[in-house]
Amino acid sequence: MIMQKKGIKSCYELMIHDYGLNHYVVSAKVLGTENTVCARASELSIEIEQKFGCSCTVQADIMAEESPEIQEIKKDLKEKAKEIHRLLNIHHFYLIKSGANILITADISIPVSQQKKRELVYGELSRTVRQHGGQYQLRLHPVMENNHDKAWKTSHQAEKRIGAD
Repeated sequence: MIMQKKGIKSCYELMIHDYGLNHYVVSAKVLGTENTVCARASELSIEIEQKFGCSCTVQADIMAEESPEIQEIKKDLKEKAKEIHRLLNIHHFYLIKSGANILITADISIPVSQQKKRELVYGELSRTVRQHGGQYQLRLHPVMENNHDKAWKTSHQAEKRIGAD
């Protein structure tokens, strides 16, 4: 329903809270262009409340333009992540414009071996973004990924290649 609304490019942080006795509260964030997203977010809140009989809040975030500089920042972030640890993965970038500032948000999956160093990892990645200028800020959302399987598959494939040589 949300993604079918014209002008909405993305929906994230969709949460549905069940407080029992048919009392639900829905919240979501939508991303779109400056011209349409605010009006669409308000429409969505009302439509969801009416269709599902719940309380609903939809936050509108204005999407920043994907400039060559932004593409370079994303590339630098991915390279820095691989430099820190080969299984560190940054994905699902969102660019949110707030006045002259641009907030870069992304999902990050951190290998289990790096969990205790999470703040250091975040600090390194934030420094990478700040090198491009003070108008850029980074917010990372941790996601769980089965890095053990990925690490095993990666090392197992390497062993196969070595054995084939």
